[in-house]
This record gives sequence, structure tokens and C-alpha cells, in this order.
Amino acid sequence: MVGVQVGAVSFVDEGTERVLDILQERGAVNAIFLATFTYGRGIAGRQIQNHPLPDHGEQEYDLDFHGGNFATPHPKFYQHTVLKQTRAPDHGDLDILAEVLPKAHRRGMKVYAWYEDVFRDDVPGIQKLKEMDWQGRRAGTLCPLHPDYRNFLTGLTEDYCQSYDIDGVMWGSERQGPLHNAISARHGGKGDASRVTCFCEFHQQAAKERGIDFKRAKAGFAKLDQFIRGARAKERPADGYFVEFWRLLLDYPELLAWEKLWTDGKHAIYADVYRAAKKSRREVQVGFHIWHANSFSPFFRAEQEYAEFAKVADYLKIVVYNNCGGPRYAEYIGNVGSTIFGDVPKEELLRLMKSAAMQPR
Repeated sequence: MVGVQVGAVSFVDEGTERVLDILQERGAVNAIFLATFTYGRGIAGRQIQNHPLPDHGEQEYDLDFHGGNFATPHPKFYQHTVLKQTRAPDHGDLDILAEVLPKAHRRGMKVYAWYEDVFRDDVPGIQKLKEMDWQGRRAGTLCPLHPDYRNFLTGLTEDYCQSYDIDGVMWGSERQGPLHNAISARHGGKGDASRVTCFCEFHQQAAKERGIDFKRAKAGFAKLDQFIRGARAKERPADGYFVEFWRLLLDYPELLAWEKLWTDGKHAIYADVYRAAKKSRREVQVGFHIWHANSFSPFFRAEQEYAEFAKVADYLKIVVYNNCGGPRYAEYIGNVGSTIFGDVPKEELLRLMKSAAMQPR
């Protein structure tokens, strides 16, 4: 397989046959991962503003990007979710799967529906699906345990697999649990430990079933928030930052339990997608986009067990973009170095993260 991710806008700007010519002639591409659903412009829009434009296509930025489903939603697949109106308005009536599929197949190129866990606030019905932080405030992300969200993703998967002659699907979620976000084991800005998720009614019920004390979990995250705020203010604990963090884990094991609870919910979606696709058409290949934090965060990597993925995936697409090993990695080091590793010089922290996360598998 020689694959490439492509958004609908590329085919709109340059024409389907021209794009396919470029992909085959310049890249020997034989598989297209077509961005079919996202409200994020990262995989479906043109170049990000203030970055150099490519040497072909429209020489402008799409500042009015909206996103959604760039194919045609068929209502029968969305009867058990409030997310019914997701058609992307960006390119009029264009159905990008109907447009690209037959032309790619005539060339012997496979087409995969590529969709991701990125939404926007004005999607009809979305407010009911949003996560809740430990203080009871709604977040901008959707809860992986909410049945309406799960039903939407299975419906979307079934729609793609049954309504189109696609060769496979790929779903991705660049999200992690509350403990990792609280300690800022991430890039893309420092995490806010006071707003980590999710503590909604569905997570509370799931916690009860596991014997996790909800009130203790909230108290633990409140203590962790205090610790993080102090660390960023350079208020060093008597025993150092990492020892104090470990002490919190010992005093409040619910911190790790809640991280596990959230992550298990996300991983259950992988199984949902796999079952929905295989139930629709057994021959469809099912794979997942694995966030690049997997490459530099030992915390996140510990939650991505490939042997477990093998039970619900035909392939994995591990992110290895060029900027992940540069500015994003540097930001991650700076972020986690401002919390639990506040006593570790950055060069030593860099070596530690390399030894912990970058071993070959």
C-alpha cells in the first residue's frame, strides 16, 4: 500500500482526474484515504493560514471552512442518535465519495473513508453529547460513553460501508484521558487541570459498576489541580515535584482508575467501528489513525497496546508526520516539564522520554 490522505477541497480545486494523475505520477499512490467526515480543517481544508501555500491548486486559504460529512448521509443509519444533520455545506451538493470512488477504482486505486473525532459547537443536537469536567462544566469534546455519540459513529461506519463500494475505513481520535491532560503530557498548549473530562452521568455510572468512588475521584483531581497550579508558579514541594505527584497517586488511586475508565471508553469505540464495518461488509478493511503522542509520550503509549488493537483492526496508521519530531515534541517536553518533571533539566527530560517512549516494537 502506498496511501495518502486527501480532503475533498483538493478535488474541487484541481479536478478529480488531475488530482489522481498527480498522485499516481508523482507518488505512485495506490490508496486514497479520503477525508469524508470531520469538522476540523486539518485533514479536510486547504493550507493552514500563515503557512506557505503549495505550488499547485488554489492560491488562497479557506478561512470559512465548516466541515461535516462530505458524502451523503442516509437517514436510516442515524435513527438512534441526535446527530442527524451533519452534511458539510462547503462544496454544495458534491458527494466526494460518489465523485472519487469510480474514477479511482478505474485506475486500480483503493479508497478508504477517513473520519475523525473532531466536532464544532453549532452542530444540531451536539450539546447533549458533550463531556463534563469534574466541576460540572460542559466541555467542547464529546463523551466516548454517550450512547448517542457511539450510535452516530456506528451509523456513520455502516453508512459508508453499505452505501458506497469503499475498500476500507479509518477512524481517528487524537484525545487522551484526564490524568494525562491534567499533567500536560501533551502538545498543543498547556492542559488545564481544572477542566479535564469526563465526569458526566455515564462515566459516573460506569465508575459505580467498577467500584470507583466518584467523590474521591473528584477530590483527587481537585488536589491534582492545586499541585499543577503550584508547579507552574514554581512553588516547589518539599520532596520535589515528581515525589509529590506520586504521593497524590498513592493517596488517590482514583486518579489512575478514572484515566483507565476514560481510555477504556475510547477503546470501546474502536471495537464499535470494527464490528459495524465487518457486519456491513466482511471484506472491508478496518484501521485506525494513532495519534502522534504515541511516539513521544510514554504515558499515552502505555494505553496503545498493539496486541489489543490486533483484535479490532486490520491495520494501524501510526502518525509519523515530520513536525511531530520537531516543534510538537519540543512543546510536549516543555509542557510536561512544567508539571511533574519540574526538577528535571530539559536535556535530561528529553533523554528520559526518548528512552521510555521511542524503543522499537
